Amino acid sequence: MTSPARLLVLNAGSSSLKFALYDSGGASLANILRGQIAGIGRDATFSVRGVHDAPSHTASPPTLALPR
Repeated sequence: MTSPARLLVLNAGSSSLKFALYDSGGASLANILRGQIAGIGRDATFSVRGVHDAPSHTASPPTLALPR
């Protein structure tokens, strides 16, 4: 049995990282999920959305205080 082929696409910007996961097992690409980490270097947030009634999630990571 062969596992389905998946394609991960990344788009890195100056303060964000966007991503999408596709199923490439059929005649065309089908989007499985997509999301982003926005506000890198500031108050970053992580969000992900699934397709086909999959749940969505958004989170803000805890702030990391660096020693001076």
